[in-house]
Amino acid sequence: MDSFSTLTEFAIAIAGFSGIAIALRGRTEEFTSLARFRHRNLILFSLSPAFGSTYPQTALHFGAQGSDVWLWSSLFFAANCSYCLLVLAVPIFSNETLSPEDRVQLSRLMWILSIGGAIVTLVALLANALGILGEPGPGPLWVGLLWQIFIAALQFARLLFASGNSSAA
Repeated sequence: MDSFSTLTEFAIAIAGFSGIAIALRGRTEEFTSLARFRHRNLILFSLSPAFGSTYPQTALHFGAQGSDVWLWSSLFFAANCSYCLLVLAVPIFSNETLSPEDRVQLSRLMWILSIGGAIVTLVALLANALGILGEPGPGPLWVGLLWQIFIAALQFARLLFASGNSSAA
């Protein structure tokens, strides 16, 4: 369980530093719909693993034991991943969220990493919860949390190093 506490700390640190960077950047430039979209995704991908890494401990507090801890943790984190997929996919189809000009500026690599990773993680979590991989264990949950923290860290780095006119998403 200590490794999950460490993941919580990393995720909260990224969320905190992202908030500070966004606030400081907001003093010098006006936020476009594209910038708001990017910032929302950055905060989403840092807070989601912060909460998700607490699921095993929460399951234990509610009386789950053994593999039930990982079953329930996997199901709840699968719900997190589903929400992340929804937040990422809606702007593709909605002109109210992002204009076609804004969509062109988004990085295809970030979309592949974000959406592809969310789908793979969701499938692994559901397979873990359903016992397809054997008795439910911590592996898929831990890897999913690590993936989201990686995406958040990548987005944070891009926020810090991107100039105002670049196509970093």
